[in-house]
Amino acid sequence: MRLGCGGAVVYIDGGRRAAVGDVTVKSALLRAGEASFTVRGDVGVGCGVEVLYGGGRVFSGRVFSVSRAGGLCECRAFDAVRYLYGRDAFAFSSVTLSAVVRSVAARYGIRYGRTAETGYRIESIFYDGRAIDVIADAVFMTEAAGFGRYVLACGDGMLSLLPFSETVCADVIGESTASVFSVNASIGDGKYNYVTLVRDTDEGRQTFVSADSADIERYGRLSYLRRLRDGEHGQLAADAEVRMSAGVGVSVSCTLPRAVPEMFGGCGVRVLVDGNEKIMVCESCENVYGRSPVCRAVLKEAAV
Repeated sequence: MRLGCGGAVVYIDGGRRAAVGDVTVKSALLRAGEASFTVRGDVGVGCGVEVLYGGGRVFSGRVFSVSRAGGLCECRAFDAVRYLYGRDAFAFSSVTLSAVVRSVAARYGIRYGRTAETGYRIESIFYDGRAIDVIADAVFMTEAAGFGRYVLACGDGMLSLLPFSETVCADVIGESTASVFSVNASIGDGKYNYVTLVRDTDEGRQTFVSADSADIERYGRLSYLRRLRDGEHGQLAADAEVRMSAGVGVSVSCTLPRAVPEMFGGCGVRVLVDGNEKIMVCESCENVYGRSPVCRAVLKEAAV
């Protein structure tokens, strides 16, 4: 019996197992990584899973669900980010994004790897909800304050926080290298040029407005309203929302006739669009390791 498929090898609790059919690994921006595969023999929920490809580890996590039939186990596993979907109460004062990641990882018993020091101190965070959303808010506030873009990564079962510039894949993707390459442009789909942020206090409502007049003149007023998060500076946040949201949204949907293990949700990807190389954000990707390996990805233009 051939172990693995197309160079992918599955280990369950440290034991090498024969994969039946393709092994699929999915990743998305600020979402848990997921591996789907089928093996012979029994597999229990909670078992540790590792997927290796080309001599490197492309997934590490635990089995969360199993379907058994005819001596086969169809498994669905998630990486450590899945535990950050848990809801809890969070309270931080004068804290950096780096410290938030380390604190949240410790609370959920997740090891953390390299955590870049982000510098910007968020005044306060008081939040009842999912841990991953606390991190997402801290990521946004740090970027909005001009301290750079950071990416939450999960490898070898450890959480890492990396500068976006260090996650950019080496290869350039374009029409000539992809079997499917679709460029999409839009306004109004997550794109705004008039932003209103509000905060209710004991003294009344505070309102902060920011607008891109040139963008409004060209495309019409595309409005957005939300409440300020704890710790956000009103006008700074409103200006950042406009800076990161105005203009035309450009995205690329592509299929590559090979697996790209180094691509993951949130990483940077070099993309050739209309003869110009852009660094885009990987919103989601799916690597299929099998007889005919492929990578399917959705990429979005990075805000500057």
